[in-house]
Amino acid sequence: MEKNISANLNFADSLSDFQEDVTKLLDFKNIEEWSGRIVKEREEKIRQAALVLAGQCIAILLHKLSQSNGTKKSPNACVLSSLQLLS
Repeated sequence: MEKNISANLNFADSLSDFQEDVTKLLDFKNIEEWSGRIVKEREEKIRQAALVLAGQCIAILLHKLSQSNGTKKSPNACVLSSLQLLS
């Protein structure tokens, strides 16, 4: 199943969304009723949320690279300067 997710160029918002999603999935109410299937489903949802966060980080990095004044810099220099902008 393919799902389109809009890029969020605000890292704090992306991280907050990830934290909120994973916190809900780690709610351990009625754990005695869980089965291996339920644990696997939650694990897959956490993995999907992590992939979304990774995609958001890549989108932010690409955006920062495209906006940087040093587009004539070497690729390594552009990546390093973009990583500094993320922090």
